[in-house]
Amino acid sequence: MRIIKKKVFLLFIIIINIIFVTSQSKYIDYKEIEIVKINIDTLIPKIEMMNIQKTMYSENNEELFDIFINLNVIESNIKEKNINEVEIIIDDIEINDFEIKENEEDINNIIYEFKIKKLHKNQQLKMIIPEGIIIDNANNRNEEKIVEYEIS
Repeated sequence: MRIIKKKVFLLFIIIINIIFVTSQSKYIDYKEIEIVKINIDTLIPKIEMMNIQKTMYSENNEELFDIFINLNVIESNIKEKNINEVEIIIDDIEINDFEIKENEEDINNIIYEFKIKKLHKNQQLKMIIPEGIIIDNANNRNEEKIVEYEIS
């Protein structure tokens, strides 16, 4: 009988000890560890035409024009930009004699200025902005856009 009393007493002490220890915990220590940073980007890069300007001048008694086209690229997470793949067509003939200048850049926008020189009156200008010249970090690609302008 004594052994049973000792076992019950020991069991009682153990149970009390467990209850006492769990009820005494006042502070819990949390530690945050960043394992993966997920960036979910569902918006495709946008390219918008801001404006077209022209300057007229004379050369060898010929009236010529320089055309300036400003494009705004709207995307904050650009992975690739291949703006040189823009096609410019004058009267159904593709030209390569134009300049591209990056004017402004902030966190969400890049403004590109295209300068096409020595154009004549009544010519048709067509700018083809192909799909995928701007790709963001989520591999979203811009849509194709066509800008048409008649020089008058």
